[in-house]
Order: sequence, then C-alpha cells, then structure tokens
Amino acid sequence: MGLALVQSPDGGLHVLAAGPEARLSAAMGLLNVATAELVASIAEALAGDDWQGDGIVTPEQWVALRCGVTTARARRLVATARALDELPAAATAFGEGALSEDQVGLICDHVDAAHDTEVTELARRCTVNQLRRVLPSVVPPAPAPDPEPEPGTAEEGDATSAGGDTPGRREVAFGNHEDGRWWARMLLPPDEGALVQRAIEASLTALVHDEPSQSGPERGHGPLAPRLRPPEVAR
Repeated sequence: MGLALVQSPDGGLHVLAAGPEARLSAAMGLLNVATAELVASIAEALAGDDWQGDGIVTPEQWVALRCGVTTARARRLVATARALDELPAAATAFGEGALSEDQVGLICDHVDAAHDTEVTELARRCTVNQLRRVLPSVVPPAPAPDPEPEPGTAEEGDATSAGGDTPGRREVAFGNHEDGRWWARMLLPPDEGALVQRAIEASLTALVHDEPSQSGPERGHGPLAPRLRPPEVAR
C-alpha cells in the first residue's frame, strides 16, 4: 500500500494511506494546483511586463527559458494565462485542482465569458475527449472574420483608400505575433524599397552564413540556413 498526499481547504498537505488509484488522484490534484499557480504567475508577469529583459522579445520566449519547457508548451501556458483573465469560473476550478491543464486549455480555446460557468461545471464531469465533443453544442462557433482586402481593392471611403495610392507615400509597420513570429509590412517609393530590400537580403545572407560555434554544424549549414530565404518583393 502506498502513500498519497492530499491538500486540505486551508492549503495544508496531509499523508493518506491508499492504493495506486487514490495516489494518482491526489497527485493529479496537486499537479493541477501547481500548474494553475504557474499560469497565475505568468499572468502577473504579462500584466506588469515583468517578462521583458535583455534578449527576450516575447513572453513565450521568457516562459520557455525560465520554466525549461518547449516553445509549444510555453505558447499554451501564455495563451491560457491571457484567456483565464476573462474566465473566472474556470480559473477558480483550475486553482482548486478540479480541472487539468488540458481541460482548461480546451476551455480557453473555445469558451467565452458568457459560457464560462456552464462549461466549467460540465468540464468537472467530463474527460478531455468528452468535453471536446460536446463543446460545439454548448458554445456556438465564432463567425469567421471578414477576409482582409487585397492591396489596391479597398472600397472607396474606407481607411485604406483614404490616402489614395499617392506616389511617395510611405508605410512601415512591424511587430510580433502571439506565437513569437516576427512580421513586417512596408510601402515605400521604388528607390527606397530597393535599398531596404538589399539591406534585408544582406542581413539574411550574413545570418545564414554566420560563423557557428566550434561545436556547431559546418559553415552555412546551421539550423537557420534551410529556413531563411531572401525576401521577394511583390510586383
């Protein structure tokens, strides 16, 4: 007969003599509580921008570094931390150990604040697969967003056509998606665009062929090399 740790309402831990099933249930409850605390810590860091630091460009990168988890799990943890701010019932059940990380992740992906309490109570009695099957009947799927207009097809009077396609007009925007990928959009006069294109191509070439560490792969064959290509300018 093994020993199981159980958590009392006051937060204390008690040893309970039991079989493997009881030990498993007790351990899973503790794991859920610990993961909920991890997610709450991430949410606090997001609220105060405490994840920022030298060389850290996204919260997901910070979580992966500090927690020793994969990038994929770091993304899930950050997404859960952001979503639970609007799902108090799910957050409470998570903190009590009643819901697992996978159950909460599914709720965060598909449930809005209006269905928070209903789905949380349902999730307490469902496996992850059962919850996935019943969610569409409880929460209507969100309508698909309107597709973004192609360049040059904006209707008259909308924001994209207000300035017209004026020669010499400049637009530069860049940032990071939630998953950490960097994006950029630029609209420049031909001569300036050609200059920027050459600078980007030169930077990418230097990055691909940068000298690796002594223990790394041969020159020009690092993990970045197959994924980096000179940008193409739409014509």
